[in-house]
Amino acid sequence: MIFRIIGFSLKWTLRIAALAVLAAVLAAATGAYIINRMFTPDHLTAIVADQLQQAFRRPVVVESVRVLVFKGIKIKSLRVLDNTNSLGGDLLSTGEVTVGYQLLPLLHKKLSVSNITIESPRLNLVKNSDGAWNFSDLFAHTTAQADPRPGFAFSLNADEGGVSGGRVTVRDLAAGSTRVFENVNFKFRDFGFERAFPVRMTFDTPDPAGRREPLQVSAEGILNLASLRWGEASFTKISARAGYGEKKILLTGDVNNFLKPDASFEADLPAIKAADVAPFCKPPPWFYIPAGHIAARLRAGGGTLVLSGAEGRFSAVRFSADGKADFSEPGRPASWRLSVVTRPFQLAQAARWWNGVAQYAQSGSGQVKFALSSSGGKVSADKATLVVSGAQLSWNGFKGSGLSFVASQKSNLDSVSLKVTAGNVAVGRQRFSALDGQLDYSGGALSVSRLRGMMNETPVSLRLEVKKLAGKNREIALLADVGQLRLPEFFDTVREVARGVAGEKKPAEHKVHAGQLAWLENFRERLPGFMPSFSGAVHADRLVSPMLSGRNLYADFRLRGIAPGMDRVDGRMDAVLGPGTIYQLERMAAKEKALNVAFKPFLAMHKMEMGGAFKTGMVLKDVNYSQMGGAVDFKSGAMSVQNFYVTGPVLSAAMSGKVGWVAETLDLDIQTLFSSTSGSGGLSENLTDASGKPALAFRVSGSMQSPKADMDSPKSVGGKIDAASRRGVRSDFRKIKSFAKGG
Repeated sequence: MIFRIIGFSLKWTLRIAALAVLAAVLAAATGAYIINRMFTPDHLTAIVADQLQQAFRRPVVVESVRVLVFKGIKIKSLRVLDNTNSLGGDLLSTGEVTVGYQLLPLLHKKLSVSNITIESPRLNLVKNSDGAWNFSDLFAHTTAQADPRPGFAFSLNADEGGVSGGRVTVRDLAAGSTRVFENVNFKFRDFGFERAFPVRMTFDTPDPAGRREPLQVSAEGILNLASLRWGEASFTKISARAGYGEKKILLTGDVNNFLKPDASFEADLPAIKAADVAPFCKPPPWFYIPAGHIAARLRAGGGTLVLSGAEGRFSAVRFSADGKADFSEPGRPASWRLSVVTRPFQLAQAARWWNGVAQYAQSGSGQVKFALSSSGGKVSADKATLVVSGAQLSWNGFKGSGLSFVASQKSNLDSVSLKVTAGNVAVGRQRFSALDGQLDYSGGALSVSRLRGMMNETPVSLRLEVKKLAGKNREIALLADVGQLRLPEFFDTVREVARGVAGEKKPAEHKVHAGQLAWLENFRERLPGFMPSFSGAVHADRLVSPMLSGRNLYADFRLRGIAPGMDRVDGRMDAVLGPGTIYQLERMAAKEKALNVAFKPFLAMHKMEMGGAFKTGMVLKDVNYSQMGGAVDFKSGAMSVQNFYVTGPVLSAAMSGKVGWVAETLDLDIQTLFSSTSGSGGLSENLTDASGKPALAFRVSGSMQSPKADMDSPKSVGGKIDAASRRGVRSDFRKIKSFAKGG
């Protein structure tokens, strides 16, 4: 019984299989008959050419069409001609095109395509010299066309298909550039003009110079041609990967409206260093962009490209951006704007990103805000702010610690502001601490409204203006209020700060002179050349130098032509000082011949004192004075002493004449008066003034190396000193007094 059932089932199975085979043969035969009767090669060629001509709006040449019953329709050598540019040639050409079809729908006179494959297509995209692309007219409002032959349905739908081994060439005739995309492969499923279907593509772009690996791109998504209504067409759910070597960019997004594309995307970017972009440009060695993520929206239409809602992050850096590029006119530069805001980040971390930062920043935190824009082909930095806190920085010999400041700029670095709230700076042997002040740069001029702090442990406050900062005719104006001004340290400070600003790696080498006037020769050769015009005023609560000290120094100066050699110095200087002390006159006079000349009256008095003529006590060791003042003019390095005076309880003096600092000459009238003596006898008339006090008058002239001293009558010494003291100096020091009080 069981065998009968098995035999019955097998018999009907064989019958059903035979019927199926017969049906397939009949369907194939019917399909072949319909294809050969209804679609002759000539007819198929006409249909293909007509459809493509309507789609491309250009002449189409089809070499031949063959029908293979079980393999489909094969089209050989399809060409879409291009007559829209000066190059002519083909817009599109292909190798063999295979169109597979389903047999059963043919019974209903319907051609249903199962697959389409295109081998080795060549697409040539050309931008003409007038800025128009050779495919611009394809994106007109149109729909897919049906088979023009009545009685037979024709639809360009396919279950699957694709392109293999393609190449796309993009030429810009105006720029003279060409870009080639090789190995273009394109696959799709459930293709139809009127519906969305999935696609996947890959291609690469070789470097024409062969300096790097080809850029490889792969992408997949959902494509909807919307029956060739390009304003409704879209490419959505895009997932793309692009890069070369190990550097890959991952991108996701959507593109809507092929007439006026509206794209939204997100991308993960790899870290980029100088070597990665070297094939395209010459970046600085420290160039580095950390790995990051960006998201943006792009809209195009009417010759413009609009970027909106762009956001991104690169490690601690967060930014937002928007912009617009206008390509409506050939050669017209794009305009755009980019703004960036970061979270606070560690400067040491930035130093790891950018090797060049490591030499400047070691620790602390920073935050950056800036905006860039481009208009008319010119890139501008509209606004930028750098906030730094607790930083350790170094630059050109300057070493800062605990620095906190806000730096901002506008108009492409034409205007820069720096607000310092804390910090210490060392340069050479000099130390600046507890800094607080405001610095501004605009239009080539630098100004420091007021900078407070400590200079070598003494309080200092200054105001500075530098005009023509980048030029050779730089003009510097200074107001400085100092607690204690030590002249040797002050000169060292000026020299070391100037060397740091100039970027000198080590001090300039100068010949070290020896001899009686070595100090003068060394001074002349070491004059700075970066401040040819120097004016301003200085106040010091106390002045300290090896030769003298004093309180309440006020100095006002206007000097031009400052440069090594001193032979071009012009200008004027007024100064007052006192009370104070002149140190060790006899020892200093013995050390320097020029001082010996200046102190000759005192030395003469000392010799007479030693001879018992009178007693002045310790006068030639440390001499106290009440006030010292001077007014001098400079012309080509020569100094004219308009007035100089010293008044005090022990001695007083006055001086006028000329000093040739370059020629090393003297021509001075010197008046000296001892105000207090205890003597063992009277002095002769040629050693006292009209009041009977010890006095000397000298005229010193000739070379500083061997000056000549001529004695004059001392009778009017007291009157001349009183007149010089009453005349005082020309400046009232109004500005520096106001500044010292906080004005």
